[in-house]
Amino acid sequence: MQANSVRSIRLSCLRTLGSPVKTRWDAPSGIVVLCDAPALVVGTELGALAWQQKMVYRPLGAPKPHRTEDSQVHRIPLDLVVSGARSNPLAGVLCANGPVVGEWLKTIGLLSVFFACACASEGHFESPNRDGSSDEVSCTDIAPGDTFSCGEQVGWDKCDEAFMDGYCNRSCGRCAGIGDGASCTDVAPSDAYSCEQQAGWGKCDEPFMEGFCQASCGTCSIDTQLINPNASSEARQLMSYLVSQHGQAILAGQQSREDADYMASLTGRFPALVGFDFMDYSPSRVERGTTGEDTDLALDWWNEKGGIVTFSWHWNAPTDLVDTEETPWWKGFYTNATSFDLVTAIDDRNSSERALLIRDIDAIAVQLGHLNQAGVPVLWRPIHEAAGEWFWWGAHGPRVHKALWRMLYDRLVGHHKLHNLIWVWNGQDADWYPGDVYVDIVAEDIYDSEGDHRPQEQTFERASSYADATKLVALSETGALLDPARLEESTARWSWFMLWSGHFAQEQDWNTDAVKRAVYESDFVITLDELPDLRN
Repeated sequence: MQANSVRSIRLSCLRTLGSPVKTRWDAPSGIVVLCDAPALVVGTELGALAWQQKMVYRPLGAPKPHRTEDSQVHRIPLDLVVSGARSNPLAGVLCANGPVVGEWLKTIGLLSVFFACACASEGHFESPNRDGSSDEVSCTDIAPGDTFSCGEQVGWDKCDEAFMDGYCNRSCGRCAGIGDGASCTDVAPSDAYSCEQQAGWGKCDEPFMEGFCQASCGTCSIDTQLINPNASSEARQLMSYLVSQHGQAILAGQQSREDADYMASLTGRFPALVGFDFMDYSPSRVERGTTGEDTDLALDWWNEKGGIVTFSWHWNAPTDLVDTEETPWWKGFYTNATSFDLVTAIDDRNSSERALLIRDIDAIAVQLGHLNQAGVPVLWRPIHEAAGEWFWWGAHGPRVHKALWRMLYDRLVGHHKLHNLIWVWNGQDADWYPGDVYVDIVAEDIYDSEGDHRPQEQTFERASSYADATKLVALSETGALLDPARLEESTARWSWFMLWSGHFAQEQDWNTDAVKRAVYESDFVITLDELPDLRN
């Protein structure tokens, strides 16, 4: 078989009888399954079926697969894999009739057996569920035991330990395409002038610059692959749309539905995004009488308007609120408003503080679950501005913040199966960055000065440097709107802006009405009426 005759297909291992898979295999076609428990393997040679116990099926005489040093992922050499759908009749039948074969396996008593089939013509592989339906199988993220999560193992730098072989593949960055983004170079076309000079002279669009100075010219390609391999179709569609607009336009956003309505009354157009907040769903606020309404508002915004939803969470500390006249309980998200021991909550799994963290996360999971069930993708921006240390989730340094971020991901995605989330990290400092496999989009908040409508290129460049991969960068909060004319000519390729609520939107000090109208009328700014229908 020619190496280029079929597309390379990434095969993730499956589970059978509840046993976790040990590793992941890459193959251009054919079928490979590797499990701890007995698994049915549809072979790569003459469509043979073979039972295996803790070993991989290989054609007779073939050498063992090797581990590449660069990716630490097991691979099967291309010349050892037969193109199942093209030259292996039985494999082709299985690929075309996955659900039927699943029912046949049940009929003959193999109730716990899954098989994976990779069709070269389709570029993916499927496994029948117990009900005969099929789902795309993704890179696994299974911890080696029930004691510690993958996020904790990553935080302790355990990914390269022997006991982690085959476990926590996603979190440890072993899944091709998950978190690694797209490559981006900043090489000048010659040694005569630097990329910074070429960009400064406005040469980025010249033919001789094609393929050069991508970072300086803001032409780096962005991967649409989300960090959650099981992300919902709605989340993937939204991410694809955002990537498609990278460098072409900026999406208008407004914090709070009330201020979005105000902006529409002023400019005649709604923003493309509205920012919502889970603040009043925090248990320590609910027990003091608050009633959250933003979930319902977000559902209405999505269902009735077709607008994009983004959520933050001004997380009132779980307990130990200061609650004085100077620092009332409703300011409980500030560092000076609580003595909650986050370090103990992170480091001691059996502590009451840890239990309260989980309680709070689970409460917000209920709200995110309503959105998930309704098919609403969410640009999810929790524990923001951590490096500023004015919020309690940033009061104990980068290590604790990153551990809390990973805990949120493990709990919401791994435990609650919330696959509608696009993870937006807004920590504001490279030392606090939790890693590319935990972040879909990087964001910055800027409140420089009233009437400052610059493109904020330096802040954009700094935010772009946090990740090793090329990530979208958003202006997740701003006090002053950006001048779209200057922005279009700059190298600051913000994905969206989110004007903060209250006087930033409705008064004249930070943004005059003339500025607001100019922004919403700009061809470089996408408003609600210009969005595609992301609900279908």
